[in-house]
Amino acid sequence: PGRGGSRQCRHVSEDAGFDSSELITLRSLYFSPIARLLFDLDSDVIGFTGRKADVDTLAEALDRDGAREMFEALEEDGVAKLIDAGLSPSILSEALEALGESATADRLAAVRTPLPLLEDWLRSNTKLQVAIAAYFGGHAVLHGYKVVHLPAKLTPKAFISAHWHHDRAGRRLKLFILLNDVDEVEGHPTQVAKGSHKLSYYWHEDFEQSRYDDGYVQSKFETVKMAGNKGMAYIFDTNSIHKGTPEGSLGRNVIVVEYHQAAKCGLISTMDLNIPCPSGDQRPLNWHFSLDERLA
Repeated sequence: PGRGGSRQCRHVSEDAGFDSSELITLRSLYFSPIARLLFDLDSDVIGFTGRKADVDTLAEALDRDGAREMFEALEEDGVAKLIDAGLSPSILSEALEALGESATADRLAAVRTPLPLLEDWLRSNTKLQVAIAAYFGGHAVLHGYKVVHLPAKLTPKAFISAHWHHDRAGRRLKLFILLNDVDEVEGHPTQVAKGSHKLSYYWHEDFEQSRYDDGYVQSKFETVKMAGNKGMAYIFDTNSIHKGTPEGSLGRNVIVVEYHQAAKCGLISTMDLNIPCPSGDQRPLNWHFSLDERLA
């Protein structure tokens, strides 16, 4: 069903009625080597291992810090909106100043300038940390961030993220913070296929196998556009099928923050695999946090 077209079925869903032993059997029989590795590395996120297997402890952490709503949205849909994220105007201004003239340029741009006010907010937002750590099964790493500008005019050829795709990295989260109002029609919003984060893909080795046709996505999933006002944020699992909207007439500026399960990217890096974990084009932080810290 995707742009590659060489495989009639390229994924299996955790919601397809399989129990854990059946999913593990499918992994052994049909998944490619990298797909098997990512499936194993994501076992805490899927819930085979880690804190998700301890429901009572997980609930205690979520309720203590008011993180349940965000966590449950991520679990169910793979995406959550943070309408009132508590971001001060100075945090948004700091990021826009880092972009400088690129904030209104007619080309794609990204900067990795240190943003101390943003980093203070990320460190102090315990609700966000707890929801993310819980989603990853107990332990998470904030790998880094960048500030990105999309110009008013975009084409799918110039903007490869305009095609429906997953990120070929298994389960991970990206937080987007809007630095200007993003209109649903004209503002190039991110679109996410709800529930597709639960797919385990048979094949990760080829770039084309991560791309999907619009007709297939629209027929199988409810899709949502992550539009909103300046200062709103949203977080989603990039294992979801998603895309940037190429149509539109207004530029978009965002902060993008990237999170993974704590042990995942280190193991991938040690094995020197062609998996974007973490993304290389960001300001690195590598901050570790866990539910154990909140429950101590």
